[in-house]
Amino acid sequence: MDTLTDYPIISLSHLAGILQLNKSTVSTVVDSLIERRLINKQTDPDNLSRYQLMLTATGEQLTTGIYETYLAALTVRLQLTPQTIDEALLLLRTVSQQGKLEAQS
Repeated sequence: MDTLTDYPIISLSHLAGILQLNKSTVSTVVDSLIERRLINKQTDPDNLSRYQLMLTATGEQLTTGIYETYLAALTVRLQLTPQTIDEALLLLRTVSQQGKLEAQS
């Protein structure tokens, strides 16, 4: 679901490529998330044989909540200073952005 935060509208094939998993594996997980109303699926207007995936409002809230809880636990566990956390977040965002650029090319 975190990948859907980075790519608000994405096809199943593109998602599978980013995750480096086969399409059927990702499809099974996506179907489960759709049933739980965490992801929506709609027909791609540019290609009627494809679907676009996006987080629902509930999915967005869950993703945000998980990230915040994880960051708080990690901070306590590693005894990180706010400055160290900010530097680490900047590094992670840079690496994530680089990965997005490579996935698009």
